[in-house]
Amino acid sequence: HRLNWGAALGRIPYVYGGYGFDQDSLYIYEQQDLYWQFNYQATGFLSYPFNQVQRVEFYAGYQYIDFSHEIVTNIYDSYTGELLGRETTDLEAPPSLGMGFATAALVYDSSIFGATAPILGQAYILQLTPTAGSLNYLGAMADIRKYIMPVRPFTLAFRALHYGRWGKGGEDD
Repeated sequence: HRLNWGAALGRIPYVYGGYGFDQDSLYIYEQQDLYWQFNYQATGFLSYPFNQVQRVEFYAGYQYIDFSHEIVTNIYDSYTGELLGRETTDLEAPPSLGMGFATAALVYDSSIFGATAPILGQAYILQLTPTAGSLNYLGAMADIRKYIMPVRPFTLAFRALHYGRWGKGGEDD
């Protein structure tokens, strides 16, 4: 069959923050200021190839983004280095976001790969993604690539990329 389909479930945790410590005559205080972001996503997709190099793709799904902020404090004995205690303090974090999305894309790829990257051909993707829920916006992307080999074994690679978000939630960080 020419119609390809599938589904995906995902959970990606991101953590970032800072670290510091303080010391007095008896104790060493180690403190981590941690910001967590958890991305959950359920997606279904369809792909229909027109020929070997061009296809249309459709995606639909739901994305939930959860945030938390905590400070973890470890207390050590300054003479032995032994861990004496650990304290975790939950702090205020941004509210969670839930959004449904649908994507339609036209994809073309006639590139020929060498050992590590494309060496000849071209590729593009033209994509629209309306998103609704905690944030409402229309995402659009155009990614166009061209690979030229003027003299073997050198390849020149060119790329033009545009990504934008429009609508009420388009400017939200």
